[in-house]
Amino acid sequence: MFDYQSDVRITSSIDSVVYNGKGINKSIVISNYDSYIFNQDLATILPANSDVRAFRELHQQASSSGSGLIYMRTLGIQECCRQADIEGCAKSLRYMDQQLAELINELHSTDLLLVTSSYANDPTFSTTPTREYLPLIAYVPSNPDGKSLGIRRSFADVAATIADIFHLGASPKFLRSSFLGELA
Repeated sequence: MFDYQSDVRITSSIDSVVYNGKGINKSIVISNYDSYIFNQDLATILPANSDVRAFRELHQQASSSGSGLIYMRTLGIQECCRQADIEGCAKSLRYMDQQLAELINELHSTDLLLVTSSYANDPTFSTTPTREYLPLIAYVPSNPDGKSLGIRRSFADVAATIADIFHLGASPKFLRSSFLGELA
């Protein structure tokens, strides 16, 4: 699932977090990808053309005070997978692991870190997606040992959880199941 591209104006939780937060919440997008996400009028857009720059921005934003949503998209692992660059994939994963370990130490007690992917493939097998399930890691500082969230039936559970956190009042017709209560 690559980001949908269209000239049509699409509203997402990125703008809704700010709008419903009545000026208290912020939304920040850190990405190299010029897509529908850049149509978000209320978000602060921080372009990043490399994983190094993206993580630098993420560390800076995560350590600042305030309430809101930070969306970051990396490109290194995806590019390596597209090129079947196994060594590059391993290097990119090691870098992400190192950065996530640092980020966990920078999080505030009320933060939630979600790590996922829009596709998954094994670069030793194919350059096209080879996995039926997408990875999802949810980390909260109050439960550093973690626990399994099981197999989620829809990626919409992530949206439901964001809507739950920020009280977005989204229609249950469009959302699945929030896992916020399962994280404690």
